[in-house]
Amino acid sequence: MDRRAVLAQLDELLPRGGAVVLVASPFCHLDSRVVTRRLTWDVDGLIGLQLSYSYSSPARLGDRLPAFVRKLRQALLADNPAGRWEQELSAEVLVARRPVVDLNRS
Repeated sequence: MDRRAVLAQLDELLPRGGAVVLVASPFCHLDSRVVTRRLTWDVDGLIGLQLSYSYSSPARLGDRLPAFVRKLRQALLADNPAGRWEQELSAEVLVARRPVVDLNRS
């Protein structure tokens, strides 16, 4: 299931989501932006990414690091022998502002 479908379901289950709360607040002027970025990963990039996580860092793996890297490389290439993966990342930002007050208005 994609991220937007999950968020849509959450909005149904939790109707007092961020936008609903903000519209009823002094910060009722909302603006939303979605930023999408496509990444292309190769085997070495994915291995580096995996090793950057604290639970699978070289320090955590210790003497098991070479075997881990070897098995991870084998698993990745078994999944995709071409050794390239596409990933699309999306982030939505909701900006809430107070209404502009016209000080020249009588």
